[in-house]
Amino acid sequence: MLGRTLFLHVGFPKCGSTSLQEALSQAEGVTFPTAGRNGGEHLCLPLKLRGVDAYTSQWFSHEWVDVQYAALMDEIEAAPASNSVVVSSERLASTTPEEAPVLAAMFEGWWVEVVIVRRPAERFIDSLWRHAVFWHDYAWELDVLRREMSEFSFERTQAIFAPHFPVHMLDMDSPDYEARLSALFGAPIRVGHANVGVPAALAELLQTNHRLMGSARFKAAFPYAVKEAMRAAMAGELTPETDPFDVPIF
Repeated sequence: MLGRTLFLHVGFPKCGSTSLQEALSQAEGVTFPTAGRNGGEHLCLPLKLRGVDAYTSQWFSHEWVDVQYAALMDEIEAAPASNSVVVSSERLASTTPEEAPVLAAMFEGWWVEVVIVRRPAERFIDSLWRHAVFWHDYAWELDVLRREMSEFSFERTQAIFAPHFPVHMLDMDSPDYEARLSALFGAPIRVGHANVGVPAALAELLQTNHRLMGSARFKAAFPYAVKEAMRAAMAGELTPETDPFDVPIF
């Protein structure tokens, strides 16, 4: 007989994960552990599952992962019996068929149900591209990414988890999204939508800038602080500083 239920929210990225994590951290009747988190997600979980590669080791050590993972599991075990327990990491959306049973074994003794949040695939890919250009200086143009992901489907990820966990697929754009979350977790969930993402015009501007410079590879021409100021100006959150040329041209 398995023990209490734990909900494992595995993503997807750019499908309202940050807003959901913020809502879960504030919801009454929900235990959303503080241990093992980087920002809103429980980053220690995918790093414990896959290990820390050379790139990630610039910020997170094996020791950090082990300590935080142990603290996360302790916090889960200590959760009030009346609360729903929810753990979240959108990086788990890329779980492979080989990793899924390992993940299940990590929660031995718990009845684990997986939650996947989706949106229309075209909107997902578009948002993913804008995010990648802004944060990671992504080189491919949107049309190229669309071609490369032409066979993408949320159902493929669902099929990877399904042999090991019950899977709930929710649509973030559905009118009953909050109601379904609340019913699933047994607590009122109010999801905000403050994270509007990167404007398409800004992503296009950043890529155009690099093409005009003849860049063979896409590399940052602007530091993050400058890009954030550009995004804030486009959103009307601040007025960009300008030095107008106001003398006669002719």
